[in-house]
Amino acid sequence: LLFDGKTTDGWEIRPNKDRVAVRDGSLEVTANANEGTMILSQKHFYKYELRFEYRLAGERNASIDAMGLQGSPKEPADVWNEVTVRYTGGIEINGELKEPGVGTTKMQCFLFKDLGVSRPTRFTVRQDTKLSLRNIRIRKL
Repeated sequence: LLFDGKTTDGWEIRPNKDRVAVRDGSLEVTANANEGTMILSQKHFYKYELRFEYRLAGERNASIDAMGLQGSPKEPADVWNEVTVRYTGGIEINGELKEPGVGTTKMQCFLFKDLGVSRPTRFTVRQDTKLSLRNIRIRKL
């Protein structure tokens, strides 16, 4: 469990802690028009499976590691989407996005190179966006 639903313990927040809050069991990360916000897990992982639920509001511009997150086209601020991300080493990251009322979509992105070492899990929020996260869980593969 990477988020306990109550505190920001276990996360490094850049550049400003005031942009992250815990509300109703979810972690809310905001960015303004001029500067994004990044949260990084304090624990590092190399090969892993990460699962979480999210929703986006505002400009809806956010990502997990190098993989972009999209909001539901139906109800942008109210629908919780579920993502599973698998990284087994190499340059490819694969995932699945489950959207209520839409279905499951495959996700994929590529790294410039396999870093070969553990690193933090990183969520990035940009351009007047609010990203809400809950049920963030990770397991080593």
